[in-house]
Amino acid sequence: MLVSTDDLYLSGDGGRRFARLSANGGSSPGALVWLGLASATVGHGISIGRRTIWTTTDCGHSWWAGVLR
Repeated sequence: MLVSTDDLYLSGDGGRRFARLSANGGSSPGALVWLGLASATVGHGISIGRRTIWTTTDCGHSWWAGVLR
């Protein structure tokens, strides 16, 4: 996975090519203050407002939100 200022990108060949995931639309994390990768497929992000933690288990193809307290 690669994060840039415009979107999230995924590489399946060790970084030779990247495909744009269009993660900044729909039910996706959008702007994050932090993104961490737990494995090759699992990642967590904290929203810019620091009120939501986002999780993916499929390399960023889909995300779900949880509320931080």
